[in-house]
Amino acid sequence: MTIKFNSKLLLFGEYGIIKGSMGLAYPLQKYFGYLKFSNQNISEDLRLNEFLNYLSGSSLFNQELDLKKFEEDIAKGLFFDSNIPIGHGIGSSGALCASIFSHYSKHFERKKNYSQSELKYLKDLMALMESYYHGSSSGVDCLISLIDRPLMIKGRNEIELINVNGIQKLGHFYLYESNLRRKTSPLVHAFLEDYETDELFQSDVHQYMELSDLLIRDFIELDKESFKMRMEKLTKLQYFTFKKMIPRHVEKIWIDSIESKKYSVKLCGAGGGGFYLIYSPDEKIIHPNFIEVKL
Repeated sequence: MTIKFNSKLLLFGEYGIIKGSMGLAYPLQKYFGYLKFSNQNISEDLRLNEFLNYLSGSSLFNQELDLKKFEEDIAKGLFFDSNIPIGHGIGSSGALCASIFSHYSKHFERKKNYSQSELKYLKDLMALMESYYHGSSSGVDCLISLIDRPLMIKGRNEIELINVNGIQKLGHFYLYESNLRRKTSPLVHAFLEDYETDELFQSDVHQYMELSDLLIRDFIELDKESFKMRMEKLTKLQYFTFKKMIPRHVEKIWIDSIESKKYSVKLCGAGGGGFYLIYSPDEKIIHPNFIEVKL
């Protein structure tokens, strides 16, 4: 049970994926978890017995998973030992679901390559699993943790593995710790409501989606100058478009990035708290709440 399951970093695509833009997601090795046993009754915190009941009610998961073994292990003190902060936008529940699926699957084995049909099937299964914790799920967080490979999301049913070497040429990436936990569902609900009722917001979102798709291309092509320029644009666009997702004390970082142009800031997942993504094209940044990440 010592196989670790990494968290995930959605570099680009937050909110836009919902409306059909591309997404780019990476395993984040700094934060991870794995299944183990404890004499203390920790499983109650993760609601594993309730999760088992949820899975047992599905004929699909009865076929895919050894639920009897899962039940026996819960009784022995199974829990998910993790350093992934909850409510921070890097897939804490996704890593948990991936670890359970991997360990109790009757068929799955982690490997280097997967076909399009395999990726889609696994993503759909993961979405059903994580729906227990989120109400609804795309399955992407879980899939990243499960296969431990970077993915490009081209549409609801089109995903592909990517391999970009030399990312350090683009500069430095950090997570900014806002020290606020948040829940994804209310933020996504607010986004969808504004999108349906506010034409200006809808126009800004479309502009953001186009810019996000171009940034994914720059990232994959390692075009530093174009990437830097578009990240500066994205910082400004997200600041004015996604105000609801930026807490007051995070605004100070955002404004400083716009004025100084030394670094760029963007949402990391739904925003509203948790982590935010910082990009510096040249110099390393020393800041007590900036956590450098390697991709």
